[in-house]
Amino acid sequence: MIATRRFNRSIPIIGWCFILFGLLAAVNVIGGALNHRINLDLNLFALPIGIGILQRRALARRWALVVLWIATFELIVGLGLVALKGGPIEANILGRPIGSFSVTLVYLWLIPFLAVIIWQQHVLARPDVKQQFR
Repeated sequence: MIATRRFNRSIPIIGWCFILFGLLAAVNVIGGALNHRINLDLNLFALPIGIGILQRRALARRWALVVLWIATFELIVGLGLVALKGGPIEANILGRPIGSFSVTLVYLWLIPFLAVIIWQQHVLARPDVKQQFR
């Protein structure tokens, strides 16, 4: 019973994480448009997925799991590419360079994201959580 309550509280957190990433994608697209660039950010789909998770919609849970598996793959490949590059990694925000970062700093930034993604997958894939979605 305690585990069920813990995961019940986790569902809104996951929903809001998706909404946050969807809103950040919207800012990216709007920022690009204001700078006369076309930015297509697939993370825009995270916004309706997050809303659906908050509403406990089964389709949103399934789509969230698909997105999380893709994100896991991308993040693992990205961590591998960072390791192969070995030198400073250049970063951009809204298409503008913000500087170079060491491999260690990039890992310290990306590994927590991987942990959160794995946690979200674990919660959404649980049978007791699946039953809470319609």
